[in-house]
Amino acid sequence: MGSDAVPEVIEGLNARKESNETYFATALGDEEGTREFYVRREGSSYYGSSFYELPSERGAQGALQPGLVKVPITRLNILFANGVIPPADHIKVDCDGHDPEVIRGAWRYLAQSNVVCVIIETAFTVSEQYPRSHFVAISDILTAHRLRVFDLALMRTARPSYVAAKARYPWPAPDSMNDVPDLCMGAPGTIDALFCRDFVSEQVIPEHFANVPGAVTDPTTDKIIKSMINFELHGLMDCAVELAEHFRPLLSHRLDVDTAIARLMHRPPHARNTDDVRECLRMIGELRTMVREQGPGAGSVKWENDAVVELTKVLPSAPGKATISDGVPFSGGSYRPHTKDTGARIRVVAYASSAEPNEAVIAVFVSGGNSPLALASKPTADNRREKIELSLDISRVTGPLDLEFRVGPGQPGTIVFNGPNNAPERAVTLVTVTE
Repeated sequence: MGSDAVPEVIEGLNARKESNETYFATALGDEEGTREFYVRREGSSYYGSSFYELPSERGAQGALQPGLVKVPITRLNILFANGVIPPADHIKVDCDGHDPEVIRGAWRYLAQSNVVCVIIETAFTVSEQYPRSHFVAISDILTAHRLRVFDLALMRTARPSYVAAKARYPWPAPDSMNDVPDLCMGAPGTIDALFCRDFVSEQVIPEHFANVPGAVTDPTTDKIIKSMINFELHGLMDCAVELAEHFRPLLSHRLDVDTAIARLMHRPPHARNTDDVRECLRMIGELRTMVREQGPGAGSVKWENDAVVELTKVLPSAPGKATISDGVPFSGGSYRPHTKDTGARIRVVAYASSAEPNEAVIAVFVSGGNSPLALASKPTADNRREKIELSLDISRVTGPLDLEFRVGPGQPGTIVFNGPNNAPERAVTLVTVTE
């Protein structure tokens, strides 16, 4: 269910909605009737429309003025009491400053729905309407419904005077080898706040939580599972695991708790999406590119690969049939020994699995060559992780040695490099080259 005060927005949503979606052309708040609404439009976007006049619009002459219209407004409590909307598990509110009114008009809806999560846009700023800050106004309401802050996504904007000064005194581009990542300037502005139920603490320390008359607060199996899913989606796997352990007797009738915990323990594929973290990742990317592109160094090298990838391109296990165009590359680079005309020892420990009987094949090639220097294979089946080891000694290396390591199924079919998928422990394929 969704709602918007701008009818054109609802028309667009209804034009592409799924069968389980419902949208209402009404504003939400803590009142019934109609209210003046500032419609701000740019092209097909109505971003920034709200109940509030912007300071830049007051007394402006000749500027593009927002359209002031009257829109219907109602409470979520009324929609719920009239059977128009069902109980909610998850509520998202983004109403350009009007959010506390929406929540105030939903106190009965929150109490009766046993909501597990509310995501709401807020800020630490103060105003005549919210002298203790917009955030406190929201937090006071939601905390009374046993919803507490579990995460904050902070958007920072530097002050205009600083931006102007930086334009006059720009920073040089950061040196990835010597500088720290650029710091994102600015106090927190807009905040996406994640409020969730803490079902474990509610049972362990119930005296710390408020009681709303007539509220439904029971931690049912469905609510616990939905809460676990919600935590996992927001990168709070620790909270999901805590729920699984604490409510194991309740959950065990519905799912395998140990399997659920094992899956929650997988390494997250992404870091948190903040400006500072993105800048760190950008610099890490530059460093990785530099390592890949730099000329051959001297001495031992080690390459690791922990990617879990399904592979179907065959790499024949017979040395006379395998070529550098078979299979897919999983590692490689340049090696140069410390000592001229010395030998090189290559060791590979790789991992793979397959559901159906097959074999995992790894091979090492000299870049530009067609046939493998060495090849190793291991039968795979039943989604068991198998270790494939390859050893090769080269008696004399006269210059840089450019190597490419490839992997693939020995027979038509699928293997999972570093598999199986969703294994409780990750596999790391390792390549070392030493004198």
